[in-house]
Amino acid sequence: MKKQLVISLTLVALSFGMVVTPFSYREEKALAVNFPKFVPGLKLDGNVGTLIIPKDLIEGALRQTLKINEQRLKDTAFNRITLKGTDCKIVGDKLQVSGVIQVEHRELIASILGKKKYTPWVSASGRLTQLFGIQVKNNQTVVRNIGDPKLEGLEGRWYAELVSLAGQYVGPKITPQVTQALSRFNGLDIRQFAIDFGTPLIASKLGISEGLVKPALEKNIGPINAGIDGQSNFIIAFTLPQLK
Repeated sequence: MKKQLVISLTLVALSFGMVVTPFSYREEKALAVNFPKFVPGLKLDGNVGTLIIPKDLIEGALRQTLKINEQRLKDTAFNRITLKGTDCKIVGDKLQVSGVIQVEHRELIASILGKKKYTPWVSASGRLTQLFGIQVKNNQTVVRNIGDPKLEGLEGRWYAELVSLAGQYVGPKITPQVTQALSRFNGLDIRQFAIDFGTPLIASKLGISEGLVKPALEKNIGPINAGIDGQSNFIIAFTLPQLK
């Protein structure tokens, strides 16, 4: 009975701390998406050009971004919440991100002459999965989390609700990372990437010189729109100017 009471009080304190105490985030580490020795596919349909980046390349680049930004989401004298073990994969037309959320809590027992004594840390963890939508509209990257995070393998555990509560912060944590990563490709903004990588492919496809294609694209390339297609590849679409 006493043990159940201690657990109940700990759960209440931990839940209260997670809701009320704001999270402190470190500055995100900049990591642009890079595709060494990469040549995208190209599809021309009338005056619309589409660059195709295979699913595995996008997944690998985003996985690196998530790994380098793994960190403790909250770190106070009483509560610590850590996101680790992140991974991602493209499922259909969405990005699925998973990671381990570790929640730790302790209480202050006494403070004597400036020295504080705490209870031992109580720890709980679980793997959460969150879906994200990824689009680029008119040159602007738009990433949004879709629905609530899913808790895996913790059904019936006493701490499942707490891990799920901590998981509500996964979306706001991951969204800026993916947005930042998809804003630059090989050190270029997405518009310049489309121009530099599209020029030789378009020239070859149309049988004209690159010297004719690149200046026309730089001057009049249409807005860039991008996202995940039905084959789970990342596609970058744009309107072509008159080239012939």
